[in-house]
Amino acid sequence: MTLGVSALSCRCPLPFKGWKLQSSVATWKYMRSRRHRLTEVITFATKNTKRKKEKFSKRVRGFAVGAPRTAVLQACTLTSGLLLAGGILLRRASHLVSLNGWPIADPTDVSLNFETWHLELVAGLVIVISSGRYILLQTWSDFRDSSEAANRQILTSLEPLDYIVVACLPGISEELLFRGAMMPILGLNWISALIIGTIFGVLHLGNGRKYSFAIWATFVGFAYGIGTIASSSIIVPMASLHKQYYRRFTLARYQELTKVGRAPLPSPRDMGKRKPMPSAAARGPKNRPKRPRSAKQGAELREENPQLSEHDDEIVDTESGAAGTVQRDKKENGSFQGTAQSDEEDIEDEYDAPSGDAPGDTINNGNDCFDETETSCSFHRHVSHIITNEEVKALMKNYKFKWEMPAVDIPRSKWVGTGEKVQEACDDHLHDVKGKLRDHWQHMLSDHLNSRMSFFSLCNSYRDIMHCNKKPFYLKSNGPDSSTMDAYLMHALNHVHRTRNVVIRNDAKLRNDADRDISDDKTYLDQGFTRPKVLFLLPLKSFARRIVKRLIQLSPLPQKDSAMGQFKKEFGESDDEGIPEHSTKPADFDLLFAGDIDDHFLFGVKLTKKSIKLYSNFYSSDIIVASPLALKRKIDGGEHGKEKDFDFLSSIEIVVVDHADVISMQNWEHLEAVFEQLNQLPSKEHGTNVMRIRPWYLDRHAQYYRQTILLSSYLTPEINALFNGLCLNYEGKIKMVTEYAGVLPKIELDLRQVYERFDASSISEADDARFDYFCNKVYPKIQDLDEGGLLLFVSSYFEYIRISNFLKSKEASFCRIGEATSQQDISRSRVWFFEGKKKILLYSERSHFYHRYKIRGTKHLLIYSLPGRKEFYPELVNMLGESEIRKCNVLFSRLDLLKAPTPLLHDESVVARLEKKKWHMGGTEKNGERKGG
Repeated sequence: MTLGVSALSCRCPLPFKGWKLQSSVATWKYMRSRRHRLTEVITFATKNTKRKKEKFSKRVRGFAVGAPRTAVLQACTLTSGLLLAGGILLRRASHLVSLNGWPIADPTDVSLNFETWHLELVAGLVIVISSGRYILLQTWSDFRDSSEAANRQILTSLEPLDYIVVACLPGISEELLFRGAMMPILGLNWISALIIGTIFGVLHLGNGRKYSFAIWATFVGFAYGIGTIASSSIIVPMASLHKQYYRRFTLARYQELTKVGRAPLPSPRDMGKRKPMPSAAARGPKNRPKRPRSAKQGAELREENPQLSEHDDEIVDTESGAAGTVQRDKKENGSFQGTAQSDEEDIEDEYDAPSGDAPGDTINNGNDCFDETETSCSFHRHVSHIITNEEVKALMKNYKFKWEMPAVDIPRSKWVGTGEKVQEACDDHLHDVKGKLRDHWQHMLSDHLNSRMSFFSLCNSYRDIMHCNKKPFYLKSNGPDSSTMDAYLMHALNHVHRTRNVVIRNDAKLRNDADRDISDDKTYLDQGFTRPKVLFLLPLKSFARRIVKRLIQLSPLPQKDSAMGQFKKEFGESDDEGIPEHSTKPADFDLLFAGDIDDHFLFGVKLTKKSIKLYSNFYSSDIIVASPLALKRKIDGGEHGKEKDFDFLSSIEIVVVDHADVISMQNWEHLEAVFEQLNQLPSKEHGTNVMRIRPWYLDRHAQYYRQTILLSSYLTPEINALFNGLCLNYEGKIKMVTEYAGVLPKIELDLRQVYERFDASSISEADDARFDYFCNKVYPKIQDLDEGGLLLFVSSYFEYIRISNFLKSKEASFCRIGEATSQQDISRSRVWFFEGKKKILLYSERSHFYHRYKIRGTKHLLIYSLPGRKEFYPELVNMLGESEIRKCNVLFSRLDLLKAPTPLLHDESVVARLEKKKWHMGGTEKNGERKGG
């Protein structure tokens, strides 16, 4: 039967394993460019449509994969007839050839006889195949999808009695050809059964069925071949296949009838009987029927109004413009799947909107006079602009920062940007914010609103932003850090609510005018491939807790989410958890690692009219909060690599990477991997109406509309490379330029530091040049020294491994402390170094970041590469305080002077001397004044 249904797609070749979303996109763009009517489209095929049921209408507004009853029966009859004729001819021809002495087995050895004991064999085959199929349906999602796709083509249009026909015809024709004619030619043995079974399985590929379905069909064909060999009768596989098909169709029909307590979708002949829903104006405000929430409520409503059909129980599909209906599958957790960007709670709010509120308004009230055609709205201006291919090519070229403006409340800093200059915050700080958001922020922030508006105005320009002088809260700068955090959270909330308002208002228009043609109306292009629009990337759970807590406070939604208890349990309840009362560590270390320091978390946040819901399904969420590690594992498919599902990143429009300097101390490659997967074309269809997707999504230009906000306490080459290479917003870029203060005055010792410069012509050669200089110039001097106490500091993990291997090759007396070193080995290394049993201690920056050890026994400090965090340099130098012999050497190149903040940038005179001289000796006295020459 499955081979027969394949004939329905006569214009699609059999090797097609399943159309992907690209075919839908291409069809949509073709329709819009040629102004075709929707009536000319029969189907939008997708790779996975398990969340959507077939919808038959005179104008198809979504995805439909069914076929009329007559087409199914005709295809089945025609295909079965061809297979039957081919089987008869092949059996006859093979019989005649074998009689003439050809080395071919006589296919008549497989007879049409049937004996009583064959019934047991038939029953056994049916039980084995049915059991195997049930197990695969429960455990193998690809097979379940393929099976549902095959059933959907049949069950939608056929009547129950038709199942006898469509089960009988393939049972006779397919088995007569494969097991009655082809298999005897190869010999009646298990090898021929496997070969014919494989051919049988391969022919089941295509038309929405995947390789998993072909593998199962191969097993079924092999089982029928063994049954044929055991019985020497073609009747056994014929009867088995017939019973198997009939049981499968009947069970699938029963499941469709009982699923979610609703009746199945009507057949095409019943669609014309349904009366159209009257418009809102015809119903009137008092006569508007309430949407039933379940099949029971629907039955009660039909008792009151017999004119309503069972189909009226279904939920209005606002995602497809409310022109059709769709049944939703309810998962075990109670979340509805089906329409990803317009959900049931939004619809409920629309129907139950109080007087004075616009229908479907989530946050903005009716007094907002909200008009998306308003050109002064930054959101509308940003999303409505359509970039050309020439603009895309221009984005790839070098760009210049043309303008600058002072950074408010940030000393020695200024903003520079590309394109037109951003307007500074005006008197009306929230002129781009409407409704309850505006009122809530003005009341909540009050006198502190001005400090947020400077950075908020930059965010509201929708340009990429790199702020690498943010004073983090753990450096006792809670005020500036909170201001920056509030600003980007306010921008994210404003963006989400504006996006949702546009979608819901358009849904309301389409409900009032179900016959509206939206194919040529640009006002209804309001969605992406999936619903999530904002992504927060954070290094630690404690940081995520601060973000979510503040997000809830900044939102005017009245109700709290019931999942807050679970959130507090997983992320902690207080910012001060884990801070010791008497600590020997620096204060910033205690604050940084207070609370939960787990770096693996990923959850969704959904905004409704009444509350903020945490742990929402990714495809029904508005905001995703994650760590780069968790998101990277999600992209890779989890622990076993079998659950790759990251399509929810396809429509992200705002990315905020906060505390990027801390992320750089984890694994920066995870963050780069996440950025490479943003705004990619999804692999599946997630309940989105293609007719309402913004054109720049379909053109694969979403990355040029994505706004990226990078926040860090200092600049690193990795952050700079990410900003320059993967942030390509067409609006332009803004970054902060800072004259960093040096850290030499923080050194408490009267100590002379020697800076040794080596030559490196390019960044690509810098690492090798540094290593060669160390091996040829520095290490011979170290090797000749009798005393130990040399602390060798390296900033990167690769340098740590390289130097470690070199010292091993020289059989040097050394120990090491790195981020992967066990606590037992760390304690042993510190003791050996302090007692002088090991002369050299190799120490990495990441290890110092996570532990902040004070290494005792240090007499000579050799900084192989400068630390990225500026506070580390004085901490390392101050470790020499217990030693009578104090030496400090620093290796650097001209390229290191480009890194900021670097401890060498104390003033311009130091930089000038370092650029001219091979050596520089600088020092500090206890009063903090520098001296050197």
